[in-house]
Amino acid sequence: MRIEIFVVTTELNAKHDINGKTMLNEVIRTELIREFGGLTETGTESGYWHNNSQICVDSVKRWIIYTESKDCFEIIEAFAKRIKKITAQASQAFGIDGKLFFV
Repeated sequence: MRIEIFVVTTELNAKHDINGKTMLNEVIRTELIREFGGLTETGTESGYWHNNSQICVDSVKRWIIYTESKDCFEIIEAFAKRIKKITAQASQAFGIDGKLFFV
């Protein structure tokens, strides 16, 4: 199974939120590594979206996890909710085997 978590870091960068970065990097990411045995983090990518006649851009990292677990949805959904709160996003996306979900 391939899991992708789209971690938007724009608000963390804009606010210079050291605590939020620490929570993501040292807590959430570490817990995911312990849960699934590892993850791959991409370099910073740009995500573009439309808002009130403006094109906006976000800084995004993807955390990619491979697992044989068939019951990982609830685990990833719980992590996504935590990431959403830390990154101050209106919506948090994650994918499992190519299917996209939002919390």
